[in-house]
Amino acid sequence: MLRFGAAPKNTLRRFLLELGTHSILRHTVVLAAVCFVTSTQAFAQSTYGSINGSVTDPSAAAVRGAEVEVTNQQTHVTHSLVSGVEGRYRFVNLDPGIYTVAASAPGFSRTEQKDINLLAR
Repeated sequence: MLRFGAAPKNTLRRFLLELGTHSILRHTVVLAAVCFVTSTQAFAQSTYGSINGSVTDPSAAAVRGAEVEVTNQQTHVTHSLVSGVEGRYRFVNLDPGIYTVAASAPGFSRTEQKDINLLAR
């Protein structure tokens, strides 16, 4: 089990004396390089977003197997999928933009929602 906390002063002082000045400098440079690499990875942001929801009928019951489409209104790129057992859908890795989401299923009229502003996360 690892436990983090402040090292006793005697242990830290003894460690630093044993390393010597040259070794401390080398370890500091390596530590700085590792911190830089991990900090760039930790703060990287995605340029994509996602749209998810569920398809329901007027009584709020899930509509299984509905065809759902998202269309970027600026580029006209369309993605489609079929809603799951609980009527849920999820579109991932979408470019930021203004979208229209449309759903259709046998026995139901097509419905759509326009002007969904998707931002990168």
